[in-house]
Amino acid sequence: MIKKSLILFFIIAASNLKAQQKCNYKLDTTKLVQQCIKAKLIIKPKSLKWNEVTPTSIYYPKINFNSELCEIAIESISYGKKTTKGNCKNTNGCTPEIKLLVTLDAITQKIKYKRKLITLISNYE
Repeated sequence: MIKKSLILFFIIAASNLKAQQKCNYKLDTTKLVQQCIKAKLIIKPKSLKWNEVTPTSIYYPKINFNSELCEIAIESISYGKKTTKGNCKNTNGCTPEIKLLVTLDAITQKIKYKRKLITLISNYE
């Protein structure tokens, strides 16, 4: 009985400790985007310059802050040239959508996760 109560006590103490450790990071999106541009963690279309990518354009990266995990998720999108390879030759070609997903630790600014996804979007007419 004593062992069970001690285990229960440690579980409650550990959950209270996790609840107290909240992330106090203040997110400044413009500064974060500038740092990610320098580190090449954001992709953009080759035809545009960075000063042409405004916060209202579709090419501006989406930034999400998770305070529970204390991490920042950045998603940037670009589109490639039309392709007619594979199954795309039957649908008037395809446009590749290129997504770069990056997760950063909010405190240390180190990369936790980085993945590049390429999806083919059919060009139906």
